[in-house]
Amino acid sequence: MIAGTSGFDMESLNELIAETKEQIAVAQADMENAQAEIDGYEQLSSLIEARYDKITTWADLFTDSTIEAKKMIVSQLIKQVRVGRDYAMEIDLNVNYEMFSGMLLEEQQEEKDDMKESA
Repeated sequence: MIAGTSGFDMESLNELIAETKEQIAVAQADMENAQAEIDGYEQLSSLIEARYDKITTWADLFTDSTIEAKKMIVSQLIKQVRVGRDYAMEIDLNVNYEMFSGMLLEEQQEEKDDMKESA
C-alpha cells in the first residue's frame, strides 16, 4: 500500500526527476537528428536509384541501336582515343563530370515539374 512516505527526501527526488527529464530531452533531440539523417540518406538513395535507372535505360537504348547509330553516339561522347605500347589506352571524352551532373539535374528538375503538373 502506498503511504506517501519514502526513504528519499523531496529535494533529491526533484533533482532525479529533473535529470531524467533532461536526459529524455537530449535523447529526443538525438532521435530527431538521427531521423533527419535517415531521411537524407533515403532521399540520396532515391536519387541514385533514379540516376542508375536512367543510365541503364541509356545502356539498353545503345544496345538495341544499329551499328550506325552506335557509331554516331560514340562519336558524340568520345573526343579521342590513344593506344600506346602494350595496348595501354587513353580516352578523352567530350563530356566531363560537371556537364553530366548538370544534365542529370536538369532531367531531375523536369521530372519534378512533370509531377507537379500531373498532380
